[in-house]
Amino acid sequence: MSAAVTSPHHAQPRRLGELLHDASLITADQLHIALAEQKKTGELLGRILTRLEFVPEALLRDLLGDLLGVPVVDLDQTVIDPRILALVPKKLIERHHVLPIRWNPKEAILTLAMADPRDMAVLDAIQANIHTEINLKSVLSGPGELSRAIGRAFHPSNAPVVNPRVVADDPIRLIDALLVDAARQEATHIHIEPEPGQVSIRYRHHGVMSQRCALHRDHLSGMLSRIRQLAGMENDPNGASRQGRFRAQLSGMEIDCQVTALATMPDESLVLRVRKGFLSSPTLESLGLALPIAERLKGMLVHPTGLTMIAAPPGGGLSTTLRALMAYLQDEEISLISIEEHPEHPRHAARRVTGGEWLSDPLADPRELLDMDADILFLDAVRAPEAMRAALRAAMRGQRIVAGIHAHSAHGVFQRLIDMELPIPALIDNLTGVVAQRLVRLLCPACKSAHPPLPEEKRVLGARIPDTLFSARGCPACQHSGYHGRVALFEALPADAPVSLWLEGGARHSAFIPCFHAHELPTLADDALRRVRQGEISLEEAARVVHLDSHSH
Repeated sequence: MSAAVTSPHHAQPRRLGELLHDASLITADQLHIALAEQKKTGELLGRILTRLEFVPEALLRDLLGDLLGVPVVDLDQTVIDPRILALVPKKLIERHHVLPIRWNPKEAILTLAMADPRDMAVLDAIQANIHTEINLKSVLSGPGELSRAIGRAFHPSNAPVVNPRVVADDPIRLIDALLVDAARQEATHIHIEPEPGQVSIRYRHHGVMSQRCALHRDHLSGMLSRIRQLAGMENDPNGASRQGRFRAQLSGMEIDCQVTALATMPDESLVLRVRKGFLSSPTLESLGLALPIAERLKGMLVHPTGLTMIAAPPGGGLSTTLRALMAYLQDEEISLISIEEHPEHPRHAARRVTGGEWLSDPLADPRELLDMDADILFLDAVRAPEAMRAALRAAMRGQRIVAGIHAHSAHGVFQRLIDMELPIPALIDNLTGVVAQRLVRLLCPACKSAHPPLPEEKRVLGARIPDTLFSARGCPACQHSGYHGRVALFEALPADAPVSLWLEGGARHSAFIPCFHAHELPTLADDALRRVRQGEISLEEAARVVHLDSHSH
């Protein structure tokens, strides 16, 4: 005789789709689309709504719990004892997509997280294959949360990584090992670089390159073939750079990889840009903007027309900031289109258009893209002068343009615009402002070392000197680097009277800083010192990224 299976059985007074529609969480059209998809696939409606990104999974989970009268669990915030996992065979967990999360030994109740806690067929199948004295109880979890938790349970992030040297003779296992190793170390890029006698493999970690390992040259051909196969890249007879992309499920992680192949001498090199999972939707709040910068930026964005420039060096977080601005400006009453060199998959509703050649090729004709019916047009890293002139013309005719550009500072943005020979009067009339950013490494919170400010540090810090400063030390949690994660420094400058006078006066660098002082706005150096005083970054790291002097205010 099997033990009892308990699962909540509450009458469902209203259908999920109707509830979401009445609460204005989905539109009637989205409900119709989801129901049509359900007829084709037979999936649960909630799973379809999250897969199509109509409703955030956490919100849907909580609403379903209220609707069905069942308890819910957030598996992204739940730590599971491995001894509880052992109560249910792994093959049953993966086959039925459930996860044991709690065990009550006194009452012999095992709690299972499920996407559908009312599925008695699944509960009966599990009950028939476990100890007869165990009673099952089900709770509700989002399907995505469940997949991630199962992956973590059986492929923990602290599990040993396969040494690339050990599997170097097997290209499939070698590339898998490199991807998992880089993802766990939060490396953003893998560089595979042929050298005399060896293949050098380096990671970019928090903006800094480091050597991971070196392999014999004989392994290069197999590595290149495997990566090209994964990325769907054809052989390039002309020797030009080629790009591709692939996703892989490895060690419980979804790894997204963008590949660039370079025809270097004597052999081809590869750069792999690595991300774990889908891109999240950052918000302005998540960027950590200082209050005066946030207020100025929002002031630039409320203009119904005009051109706003967002600047960062290559690899400096430009796409993250642009996505945050898209999320801030997105509204069902406007058309927002993003023209990107390599469209990715962030979770926001902007339409994305591939425009790599248009953004970078001086001979490309941008008229077709700019003729799209867009209230707000986002441009990713404009490099071609004609593209920039076309964006300015679009702003002049009444469109709202937010354009990214590669530059190291707000002053650098103006210099690039002048180098592109944009007309100064048109810039003065249509530019709403410039935002520039630089990424700095955050101190590892587990090991950062405190010390009283030294005389030279006091000179750089100026009037506001904290009692304690922090520096990097290093521990296993940060791979002994002393740093964990990065944050952006910002400066924002509205294009109003002081800037207009500066542009008309020849755009001299020596006269640029007073433009910030006229608005009482912080520069990149000021924002860096703010984070130094708050104990988030070291003074050494701030000085590595921006120029610091005792005149910062």
